[in-house]
Amino acid sequence: MFDIREYYGDVYHGTGPPVEQSSGEIEEDISLDIDNLLRSRFDSLYVRDRFRHNSAAVEIIYPRRTHHGNRAILKGPDYMRYLLSLYPRKSDLENIEKIVLRPRHIEAGETELMALYLRQRAILVFYLHHPCLFAIDNSRFGEYAEFLSFEIAESFAAGGVPAEWSTRDGVLIPPLWYVLSIVSRSNDARIDKFFIRRDRSEAPAISSQIDEISFFYSRNGY
Repeated sequence: MFDIREYYGDVYHGTGPPVEQSSGEIEEDISLDIDNLLRSRFDSLYVRDRFRHNSAAVEIIYPRRTHHGNRAILKGPDYMRYLLSLYPRKSDLENIEKIVLRPRHIEAGETELMALYLRQRAILVFYLHHPCLFAIDNSRFGEYAEFLSFEIAESFAAGGVPAEWSTRDGVLIPPLWYVLSIVSRSNDARIDKFFIRRDRSEAPAISSQIDEISFFYSRNGY
């Protein structure tokens, strides 16, 4: 398992008690990690792919080394291109220059880091996490449903979206769609963080596979 303290670690000052990192220090650590991935380690560990739609061009950066584990957990470039091609609001793709598939698991308690979005650089980073779908008609996401419900309904009518994403309670969408629908690039250096809460005891086999995959990539320098 990739311990979340590698990002959210304690900083010691002298002989006194540990002091928690400030949010600015945490975001700087995350930015440095992504910088290192894209620069010094990119050639040996990651491969570059691309999705294009009109003027939008999204780079998909994914691990060169493959792991023959659960495909529902470890997403690849083909799956990401598939989701991007179905996404109904293509103008949102202009907010994304790169999608990085980071094969590590970051959690604290029952909270997993699902994704990061670096606003200034328009980089979206997805981490290993439990498979999930977001219910866009749920009242918790009502502020985003105004445009999403109509356009996704159109996609269903055209037969372009998997039937299993439709339920009696509304439409379920994958995490990539959910993130694309709300991120927006800007000139500030802030990082948007997307977390999900999971009870490991509900799906012990999935949790074990996530840990195994993360450990595999850890051993290989990721």
